[in-house]
Amino acid sequence: MMLLAYAITFGNNTVLANTNVKYDNIGNQLKRELDELHIPGMAVAIVDSKEVLLAEAYGNCKSINTPFIIGSVSKSFTALAIMRLVEEDKIDLDEKISAYIDPSAYFTNASDGDRITVRQLLDQTGGLGAYQRFGNANITESYGQHQYANINYGLFVYKNMMRK
Repeated sequence: MMLLAYAITFGNNTVLANTNVKYDNIGNQLKRELDELHIPGMAVAIVDSKEVLLAEAYGNCKSINTPFIIGSVSKSFTALAIMRLVEEDKIDLDEKISAYIDPSAYFTNASDGDRITVRQLLDQTGGLGAYQRFGNANITESYGQHQYANINYGLFVYKNMMRK
């Protein structure tokens, strides 16, 4: 089960909506962990289906609204979203990506879009290189082998794969 956390705007103050739960203990524990693990800053929000139970910024984090770079964690959410579309028969894992995007907008050689499948983007075996960018991407000698490259997931995120 995957959980998606999101920030809620409440300024820099701790919000304690449910006094039956010891959220001040959680805050104290987080402060200790911040020091012990040398975490420069963090924003934490604990919510249930009805209300915000705790929202506080720690360390050099100025407020609960401080933006954080989530990095490659978004790849898991993207893969989950793609698999939901596969379950709904809106995307075929074994379809060439040229069925969903215009390869000439992304690849030096547009025919590369006829060789790479959605599955290969997800498992990073389409031969795209780690430092390639949109507009000049091309299949490398690593085609068919795993090679971590952000561009694989960028094609999902930056272009609507539902063109069909």
